[in-house]
Amino acid sequence: MREARGMVGRTHELDRVVSALGLADGGGGVVVLSGDAGIGKTRLLRDVVGHAEAAGCLVAVGHCVAEAGADLPYLPFAELVSALHEAAPELIGEVADTHSALAQLLAGTPARAEVRASTGPGLLAEAVHAALSRVADRCGVLVVIEDAHWADHSSRDLLTLLMTRGFTAPVGLVVSYRSDDLHRRHPLHPTLGVWARLPDVTRVHLDPLSSADMWTLVRTLTDAGDERVAAVVERAAGNAFFAEELVAGGNVLGADLQRVLRARFEQLDPAAQRVVRAAAVMGRRLGHDLLQAVVDLSPDELDAALTAAIDHHTLEPVAGEAYAFRHALVAEAIRDDLLPGQRRRLHTAFAAALAARPELGTASDLARHAAASGDADTAVTAGIAAGESALALGGPREASGLFEQVLGWMAEDDPRRDDTTAQAALAAAASGDVGRGVHLIADRLAHSDERSPARARLLAGYVTLARVYDEPPDLLQRAEEAVRLTDGLSDRTRLQALVAQVQALADADRYREAVAASEAALALADELDATDLATDLRTILVALDSDEADLPEVEARLLDIVRTRPMDHPTHVRAYYRLGLLEAERGDLPAALARLDAATAIAGRLHRPWGVFESLSRLLGGRMAYLMGDFDDALRRLSPPGPPFPQPGYAAFLAERLAVLTARDWTVDPGVFESVLPYWPDDTFLALQAMTAQLELLGRSGRLDAIPPLLERGLTQLERHWGSRAQIQFRIAAVLAGVLVEVDPADPDLRRDLQAILDRLTARTSPIIAAGGFGIESRAWARRLEAELLHLTWLAGAPLDAGALVGAWETAVATFDEWGTPYHAARCRVRLAAVLAASSEHAAAREQADRVRAEAAAL
Repeated sequence: MREARGMVGRTHELDRVVSALGLADGGGGVVVLSGDAGIGKTRLLRDVVGHAEAAGCLVAVGHCVAEAGADLPYLPFAELVSALHEAAPELIGEVADTHSALAQLLAGTPARAEVRASTGPGLLAEAVHAALSRVADRCGVLVVIEDAHWADHSSRDLLTLLMTRGFTAPVGLVVSYRSDDLHRRHPLHPTLGVWARLPDVTRVHLDPLSSADMWTLVRTLTDAGDERVAAVVERAAGNAFFAEELVAGGNVLGADLQRVLRARFEQLDPAAQRVVRAAAVMGRRLGHDLLQAVVDLSPDELDAALTAAIDHHTLEPVAGEAYAFRHALVAEAIRDDLLPGQRRRLHTAFAAALAARPELGTASDLARHAAASGDADTAVTAGIAAGESALALGGPREASGLFEQVLGWMAEDDPRRDDTTAQAALAAAASGDVGRGVHLIADRLAHSDERSPARARLLAGYVTLARVYDEPPDLLQRAEEAVRLTDGLSDRTRLQALVAQVQALADADRYREAVAASEAALALADELDATDLATDLRTILVALDSDEADLPEVEARLLDIVRTRPMDHPTHVRAYYRLGLLEAERGDLPAALARLDAATAIAGRLHRPWGVFESLSRLLGGRMAYLMGDFDDALRRLSPPGPPFPQPGYAAFLAERLAVLTARDWTVDPGVFESVLPYWPDDTFLALQAMTAQLELLGRSGRLDAIPPLLERGLTQLERHWGSRAQIQFRIAAVLAGVLVEVDPADPDLRRDLQAILDRLTARTSPIIAAGGFGIESRAWARRLEAELLHLTWLAGAPLDAGALVGAWETAVATFDEWGTPYHAARCRVRLAAVLAASSEHAAAREQADRVRAEAAAL
């Protein structure tokens, strides 16, 4: 494990402490700093000391010590006075001559550890105050008293006297203590009440670090992958020390950390420990009535035990007459310390209580306790109910985890396994992990009964999910198998099979067959009153018409789908996503963005922002913002939740960000390209975005030798999935030609290889361009490709009418302007300005250059 470098996430608190201590202006002040053990008090004080030393202050630190330290009066003051004497012996000597009590705190004085009773606290306080003031008159002083929760009675009183009197010299005093060590009978508790009433005392409490700050901290400690980092961040719950210990222990509670976590538990009486053990087995929020049903204590005994656990900051009351652990790792440490028999008996008691009184908990609670106690049948039944409830309430990730747990509890021949697998897969997809859903179904298909209608539901789910990225070749075959398995049925499973068949036929470009197959599906949907599947089916059918010239009619039909269901529904997301695609194909980027934003807003209200079409809407919205020239907004939209976000979805967002960062900064960490490379086979558009961004950057950096293998890999994938006549090759060819315009390879073999790739691309694109009939995006890239090829011819010295080259670039500029993409239009204007200048049309060249500069500033 690496050592953390620098403080993370405490800038605001540090500024407050530095300001309150007057370190910036030399004014002095008093701060009482609190926070749980390990939260970062000592690290913050280290930075405060650094600020003080930078300001020229003398720093003196006094530590309070556990156990024996409480029996040694004034121990922290003896330490700090000795430090002052070592740093400024003549000044401290002068004070000791006039304040004899001070001599008894100095190192080397025989009675230092036992200040005589005849020296009252007032005289000693006067002596310490005089010493601090005398030194502060020369250079300013910062006094740090750490761990005041262990301070002896005399030291607490002396601190109170110093705080009450204050200082006219520039003395800063900061006192820290562990807030989680305090309870109502703790000796520091009443003293804190006194300090809180002092007008010149600033209290600063350190809350747990935010999730983002914890990610930063853990990243400084380890090179582990996102999933391991996320696990540490979640378990540490904002506590820096816990995070460091978990990283050092491989995310396992080490012996040192376990001792820290169990320390307060071990101070409890036996009844309170019994209650806390039960709460630890519950593992999260625990209702009072459920606890009463599980532990063998009278109501009064339970109340007393809970009061002790709360006073010692092990448990804390939460809303709804319930309790929770102050930190989840405390529960884990206590649970891990239980004997197997203790743990099983508690799980059995919880399961029995929840089965008898379901209102005391949730179905997921019952499932977990039943599974841990060995009652698999109850666990499976309750787990399925819990998963269905979580999905209905907008918690697809939780539902996915619950269904997968159930599959682990379930016997291999359980008749519910196929349906539960389908539910787990759809929940995984709704949470953004489409790949997980596909793998779950594919694995089950390899082991399910090939004649069971339940298999048809699996097949339909497979077709629905596997098509999201690059469709496997067997989708239509799978859909037709589902239809055969449900032949003669008239239920929802039959309808799901028919809808999957229509989708697979549409994806295979067999539109007439898809429309024909949809008739039976629509009739069955009406018979079953299955409006959700009917709406999905109508959305598929509308998409078949997306290439029609009458796009307004297609739009009207999609909007009609939305209006038929007045409440938010997942199908609305899909419909608005299709509307966004149609607007993009029409070239109306602002309208496309508005439709995609509508889809994203509905997804948010449904609490499932990362489902299939939900994620695609957000992704395409980021692309629209990029094309429209709002790079900052694009990056904001293309920021999925912190890792671990499921792959390849996360990589798809990164690839889109690569395009934006390349356009905005012309510099991207090469490691980001490497991170998305493994997911190229899963998503061809991801591969396209990453490949073209890297192509531009390689050209800009002069690393032309890396371009041929990059293009060979990318083009092979594009051809495998989209064919050799895909219009997207206009863009790749235009970008490659642009690279060759800007950088002429010195190596003739490399120039020949690059030219061969470009020739291969242009041989494919030329007949497509000549045929025409494509949308504004393809037309814009075709015009740029034509201009770049003419530019290459011009640079090679071949005879060329300058007016033709100017005209080609003017057409490219105009087409990108028509599309509404200022960045790409500006790229073409740069070429146009260069050609105009070379043609001695200097005024026109300056005009174009001025427009480029203005556009660059706006971007």
